[in-house]
Amino acid sequence: MTYTGYSAQITGSFGDEIAKAVAEKRRYICSFFDIDWNDENMYDLLLNTRTMSVETATSLIIAAITAPEFKESSKEVEKNLEDMIKWFSKRNEERS
Repeated sequence: MTYTGYSAQITGSFGDEIAKAVAEKRRYICSFFDIDWNDENMYDLLLNTRTMSVETATSLIIAAITAPEFKESSKEVEKNLEDMIKWFSKRNEERS
Protein backbone atom coordinates (compact mmCIF):
# COMPACT_ATOMS: atom_id res chain seq x y z
CA MET A 1 0.00 0.00 0.00
CA THR A 2 1.33 3.42 -0.93
CA TYR A 3 0.68 6.51 1.13
CA THR A 4 0.92 9.98 -0.34
CA GLY A 5 -0.13 11.98 2.73
CA TYR A 6 1.49 12.77 6.05
CA SER A 7 1.98 9.12 7.01
CA ALA A 8 4.20 8.62 3.96
CA GLN A 9 6.86 10.57 5.84
CA ILE A 10 6.98 7.86 8.50
CA THR A 11 9.54 5.26 7.59
CA GLY A 12 10.76 1.98 8.99
CA SER A 13 8.79 -0.51 11.01
CA PHE A 14 6.47 2.13 12.50
CA GLY A 15 5.41 3.23 9.01
CA ASP A 16 4.87 -0.43 8.09
CA GLU A 17 2.70 -0.88 11.19
CA ILE A 18 0.58 2.11 10.19
CA ALA A 19 0.17 0.77 6.65
CA LYS A 20 -0.84 -2.64 8.03
CA ALA A 21 -3.35 -1.14 10.49
CA VAL A 22 -4.95 1.01 7.78
CA ALA A 23 -5.18 -1.97 5.41
CA GLU A 24 -6.86 -4.06 8.11
CA LYS A 25 -9.35 -1.27 8.86
CA ARG A 26 -10.06 -0.88 5.15
CA ARG A 27 -10.82 -4.60 4.79
CA TYR A 28 -13.01 -4.55 7.90
CA ILE A 29 -14.98 -1.48 6.87
CA CYS A 30 -15.47 -2.69 3.31
CA SER A 31 -16.62 -6.16 4.30
CA PHE A 32 -18.65 -5.36 7.42
CA PHE A 33 -20.37 -2.22 6.18
CA ASP A 34 -20.38 -3.15 2.48
CA ILE A 35 -19.11 0.28 1.43
CA ASP A 36 -16.42 1.60 -0.86
CA TRP A 37 -13.57 2.95 1.29
CA ASN A 38 -12.52 5.28 -1.55
CA ASP A 39 -15.99 6.83 -2.05
CA GLU A 40 -15.51 10.49 -1.13
CA ASN A 41 -19.24 10.79 -0.39
CA MET A 42 -18.70 8.63 2.72
CA TYR A 43 -16.68 11.35 4.44
CA ASP A 44 -17.68 14.68 5.95
CA LEU A 45 -14.21 16.17 5.61
CA LEU A 46 -11.29 15.27 3.35
CA LEU A 47 -7.85 16.78 3.93
CA ASN A 48 -4.87 16.39 1.65
CA THR A 49 -2.09 16.22 4.22
CA ARG A 50 0.46 16.19 1.44
CA THR A 51 -0.29 19.85 0.79
CA MET A 52 -0.77 21.25 4.31
CA SER A 53 0.90 21.19 7.68
CA VAL A 54 -0.35 19.20 10.64
CA GLU A 55 -1.22 22.48 12.33
CA THR A 56 -3.39 23.58 9.40
CA ALA A 57 -5.11 20.19 9.23
CA THR A 58 -5.73 20.29 12.99
CA SER A 59 -7.22 23.79 12.75
CA LEU A 60 -9.55 22.70 9.95
CA ILE A 61 -10.69 19.64 11.90
CA ILE A 62 -11.38 21.71 15.02
CA ALA A 63 -13.32 24.27 12.96
CA ALA A 64 -15.38 21.50 11.38
CA ILE A 65 -16.28 19.66 14.56
CA THR A 66 -17.26 22.85 16.35
CA ALA A 67 -19.47 24.08 13.48
CA PRO A 68 -23.21 24.12 14.23
CA GLU A 69 -23.88 21.68 11.36
CA PHE A 70 -21.95 18.94 13.16
CA LYS A 71 -23.60 19.39 16.53
CA GLU A 72 -26.47 16.93 16.70
CA SER A 73 -28.83 16.76 19.61
CA SER A 74 -28.64 13.66 21.78
CA LYS A 75 -32.07 12.54 20.50
CA GLU A 76 -30.84 12.66 16.89
CA VAL A 77 -27.72 10.70 17.79
CA GLU A 78 -29.81 8.12 19.66
CA LYS A 79 -32.17 7.74 16.68
CA ASN A 80 -29.24 7.38 14.27
CA LEU A 81 -27.73 4.65 16.46
CA GLU A 82 -31.08 2.82 16.68
CA ASP A 83 -31.45 3.00 12.89
CA MET A 84 -27.92 1.67 12.45
CA ILE A 85 -28.57 -1.23 14.83
CA LYS A 86 -31.77 -2.11 12.95
CA TRP A 87 -29.94 -1.98 9.63
CA PHE A 88 -27.17 -4.28 10.86
CA SER A 89 -29.67 -6.69 12.41
CA LYS A 90 -31.61 -6.90 9.15
CA ARG A 91 -28.42 -7.33 7.14
CA ASN A 92 -27.19 -10.13 9.40
CA GLU A 93 -30.54 -11.92 9.11
CA GLU A 94 -30.36 -11.70 5.33
CA ARG A 95 -26.86 -13.18 5.33
CA SER A 96 -27.88 -16.13 7.52
